[in-house]
Amino acid sequence: MDLSIELLNFFDVKARSMARGQMISADLGRSSVQIYASGRIMLRNETSSQIALDDMKRCLFYIMPAVVCQND
Repeated sequence: MDLSIELLNFFDVKARSMARGQMISADLGRSSVQIYASGRIMLRNETSSQIALDDMKRCLFYIMPAVVCQND
């Protein structure tokens, strides 16, 4: 979770840890995202489903190194 926050902040995404480090809340500009320690990702965008899909791809690109390294 810590690496995910660092990566999001590196890509200028405002992210913060919540629920005692069990959840990350981030603002992607057009969408908001919550990333849970269990691996669940919830993205919200009230404008367009296509924008939400594009933002989800961006979010996954940002945190992919943290997902790959989670067992290290």
